Amino acid sequence: MPSAGEGLDATALRRLRENVREVVKNSYAATVMQNAQLTAENVESVGKPVPGVQVRIVDRNGGSEGAKPPGEAGEIAVRAPDCPVWAKKRTDKTGEMFEDGWWYYGDLGYTDESGFASLQGRTDLMIISKWIKIYPSPVEEVFNAHPDLNKSAIVGVDDEYGEKVTADVHSPNPDLTAGELDQWCLDSDETARMERPREYRFVDESLPRTSTGALDRLGAKNEDPQ
Repeated sequence: MPSAGEGLDATALRRLRENVREVVKNSYAATVMQNAQLTAENVESVGKPVPGVQVRIVDRNGGSEGAKPPGEAGEIAVRAPDCPVWAKKRTDKTGEMFEDGWWYYGDLGYTDESGFASLQGRTDLMIISKWIKIYPSPVEEVFNAHPDLNKSAIVGVDDEYGEKVTADVHSPNPDLTAGELDQWCLDSDETARMERPREYRFVDESLPRTSTGALDRLGAKNEDPQ
């Protein structure tokens, strides 16, 4: 079964393998990278570049022109012959996203020694709290493993220290409390204390999705949950 449009987390992969099909494959970023068979051990990776595609990790804000070494996170850049159709017309947008044939489409991540890439979120969704960079996806994975949660979205809400880490959560259990979720996060070895949410917003309906079915974190950030 193919997966595309958004990186899977370990919880989603487990449910797919248990309830739909054992073999799950991942295609990412207009199929420029593929993970031939997802397992619990490599679910965090979206795969390796297909033949003819180059991938590098850079820090554009830091002025670094070279690629970062394996294990260091940054913005993902791709150079491939099948760039998006709209990029053929020169606009302000293409000027921001393309440099010397490299496509900077806003995803953050890193590669390992074998060339497998893993995602850590997007440049427009990264949370800056007290000058510390926080990536939503790893924190969401911790909450999505909670038995009483259907889905979570970690977003940054403006406050005096930059942004406040905030969790929008959808749960079928009306008795679930913010205190229980906070303790769940504190008990996890996968998150640092600074990454845990400072506010929990319970929503009555499923979290917003994009037209492709991916979690719409910007939509969740701008909504006013009841």
